[in-house]
Amino acid sequence: MKKILPFLFLPMFSLAQLTYVPDDVFEEFIETTMPNASNGTVNDNYVITSALNIFNLNLTPSNLSGPIFDLTGIEDFNLSILSIDDLAILSIDLSEVNFVTGQNLNIHNNQYLIDITLPSDTLVGISIFNNEILNTILFQENLFFSNLDIWFNQSLCELIVKGSITGGNVAIQYLENLTQVDFSGVTDAPYQSQIAINGCDNLSQVNLNNNVSIYNWLPSFGTSTPLVDVNQPSYCETSNDWPDNVTYCSNCYTPIDCNVATSTQEISKEEKSKSLINIIDVLGRKATPSNQKPLFYIYDDGTVEKRIIIE
Repeated sequence: MKKILPFLFLPMFSLAQLTYVPDDVFEEFIETTMPNASNGTVNDNYVITSALNIFNLNLTPSNLSGPIFDLTGIEDFNLSILSIDDLAILSIDLSEVNFVTGQNLNIHNNQYLIDITLPSDTLVGISIFNNEILNTILFQENLFFSNLDIWFNQSLCELIVKGSITGGNVAIQYLENLTQVDFSGVTDAPYQSQIAINGCDNLSQVNLNNNVSIYNWLPSFGTSTPLVDVNQPSYCETSNDWPDNVTYCSNCYTPIDCNVATSTQEISKEEKSKSLINIIDVLGRKATPSNQKPLFYIYDDGTVEKRIIIE
């Protein structure tokens, strides 16, 4: 006797990998710009990871339905050009973003932005412009870039530049609170690489003591007269390619703690009054003082205080 075995037919589901995007405006932008990223549910905080491929990701108010407070989810993007302009974000972490045919990264006019983590990738140009309370730019050791432009970020006290310079053009301009720049983490730069530092009147130290040949640099410091750490001070003192209005030394770079320096400067300001203009939470949203929550108090002189009320 033949035995008939029952077969159980089950529906087949394709489970796509999803990326978490908690900001509703960012999620809406993704699903509108890249329709294949939609998982069929509006504002559920998830998009389809495999669809996050775009040549030019332009995040600017004219392309959005409202402010973006959080860029979580951007780490799964594959792109070539990224522009982040006039958003309400406090922090940008691009360490996991894949620049497929790396071209340009532009971060401009983000008034609440405090810190940036740059990608580990190859880029033609990096432009960081007019982010008024930005105080930290974190470079990756395996970042390759041709041009670096950092302008009008008035709260920056220190720059620690790392990676490989492939094109040889660095411009650091009009950072009134900048006191020190450290290039010791730069591992490569071509011959005749230009470093132009201008309009940084408080600049006191520059560290160019690294493994790059001293002959590869063409530095200029404008009217600043910093102490410049190099591995061949005698060459720099006599070379026409190096400014003669600065002091050269070897292994003399002594970085200061910018947090302590900023606090000291604020205390010494002749009782200058400042006015509170906004209070925001960690997502950049307007907030009112409340217990047990970290809030950022923004003043009209550009300073920002982080406070937590504990009772």
